[in-house]
Amino acid sequence: MLFRRLVLPATLAAALAFPAFSQDGVQEQFNRGVALLKQGKDAEALAAFQAVLAADPSHEAAYELWKATDHQIWLELLAKQGQFELAARRLMTLAEAGRAQRRDDAAAIGALLKDVGNEDVAVRRPALAKLAAEHGEYAVPHMLGALSADSNDDRAVLYINALAQMGEDVVQPLIAALESDNASLRRNVALALGYAGDRRAAPLLSWLAANDAAGGVQGAAREGLARMGGAVDPVAGLVALGDAYHDGSALKPYATTGSVWNWRGGKLVHAQVPVALHGDELAKQCYYKALAISGGDVRALAGLARALSAQHARLDALAARGEDVSAFKPQVDMALGALQALGPAALDSALGASLAQGDEAAAVQLIRALGRAGAGAAPSLQTALQSQNGGLRSHAALAIAHSTLSSRSALVEGTVPALGEAASRQVMRIAVLVDGNEARAAALGGLLAKRGVHVASFNSGAMALAGARRMPGVDVVLLANELPDMTSAQVLDELRESHQAPVLLLSADENAGAAFGDRIAGVVSKDDDLSKLDAAFAGSMNRDREEAQQLALASCQALAELAARGQVLGPAAADLVDALNGRTDDVTVAALAALGNGGGL
Repeated sequence: MLFRRLVLPATLAAALAFPAFSQDGVQEQFNRGVALLKQGKDAEALAAFQAVLAADPSHEAAYELWKATDHQIWLELLAKQGQFELAARRLMTLAEAGRAQRRDDAAAIGALLKDVGNEDVAVRRPALAKLAAEHGEYAVPHMLGALSADSNDDRAVLYINALAQMGEDVVQPLIAALESDNASLRRNVALALGYAGDRRAAPLLSWLAANDAAGGVQGAAREGLARMGGAVDPVAGLVALGDAYHDGSALKPYATTGSVWNWRGGKLVHAQVPVALHGDELAKQCYYKALAISGGDVRALAGLARALSAQHARLDALAARGEDVSAFKPQVDMALGALQALGPAALDSALGASLAQGDEAAAVQLIRALGRAGAGAAPSLQTALQSQNGGLRSHAALAIAHSTLSSRSALVEGTVPALGEAASRQVMRIAVLVDGNEARAAALGGLLAKRGVHVASFNSGAMALAGARRMPGVDVVLLANELPDMTSAQVLDELRESHQAPVLLLSADENAGAAFGDRIAGVVSKDDDLSKLDAAFAGSMNRDREEAQQLALASCQALAELAARGQVLGPAAADLVDALNGRTDDVTVAALAALGNGGGL
């Protein structure tokens, strides 16, 4: 049995069966966990902390909890490692967002900076610790004045050292400040970044070291690069960093907050974007900078196309969830609509990279853009046409067909069969399985495959988040209650940023899902019991069927037009006949038109 049952004392079994509770009960439940921990009842304590997370506390509630809890308690939870550390880090991450407005407190920052600039280390050290913990990145704009003066006063030196010790939270605004026209500021920021040692600054420091008009800035950039491992090619480095932001590897889960900094009008400007867009927003900054330096590097253009395509797909997912995306969608849609302006070469390169990395959501948008650009002969489109993914094959065939029809060029071999396949394809169900228990995951994956379900399996939360957000049309998520790197509550929260699929919790304890309330669709407590899948599939399949109908209609219409121009449709004939059954009237009419046009049938 892969779901191994533990024989628990009655008191422990009762402790694990927490009911869902309100936000007002977050502090009480957390305190209960702390009390149990102090009594040496680790299992009960962990269950209490996990129940707090499962209840989906608001950022404000998490922040109030963080403030009300002694710092030593947090240290003890972190020191215990394992699931205790994961729970503590997740609550601290939630608290970060809850205190964002309070962190941007000019008066409080100013008071602390007076002490940070004090020569007495006994005054300076606690002030710096508080500044970093309570204000972090928001302190940076208030420190730039001292770094902009054309002098080497003691306060500038103390601020440089302070910024170097404030952690990765301040790296993004410091990198943005490198665009300042003030040479003294660029020099001091370069020094601070060098002492901080964060390699994300290496591409721009490398460019400054070779190209800045001020010798002092060049020297500071070279000094900083020496401390962090040496220079890189600026354009290649920016593209690589953009790619890392896009695929999620450059941002740790607790750093994915939606916080973005830019240099505009001679000052730092902060913006908050949806968390689902955060990585790609930072990626776009890198690609834009690479383009500015290079004058049109095709790798940067390709990266920009992928980032915009991914943001478009994620905004659609957020909108389907009922969230207001009106502040972001118009500009992303406009940029996406202008993808053709990047040119076929950039689009082809972007699609090739997306296909290689399995980034399906971005690939679909890029396929459509290549079709609109009339680039039916693009090598990446032909690669997509041979993909193992039926949806990508169908979209590629449509793009090639539309390009062929508009340009009256020769049709790429394999297009007609792929269009026929799209016309008759039935919807495939897709499941995401997130479980660090390899034996259980293999058994569940096998059972799902026997039911005709395509399974994407991940053994950690981070891998699941990186992979699942590239997968359109997920029907159900099976999520283990405990994972090696993240809490199940955190994975659930972040998955909801890009998918609306129902979630089933994998746990030997049937009561484990109680604290999650209606955030999950149920608990799978036995490895051979998948009865809850049917209900979970029912809701999501309606949307997928609609998408399949639209794809079938477009494919039949394309085949009809190709046949009218003399294209032989023999390879698609059987599929067109199949398309007459179980489809909407408009699909049936289009299929009949294709068959009626002859095409050498």
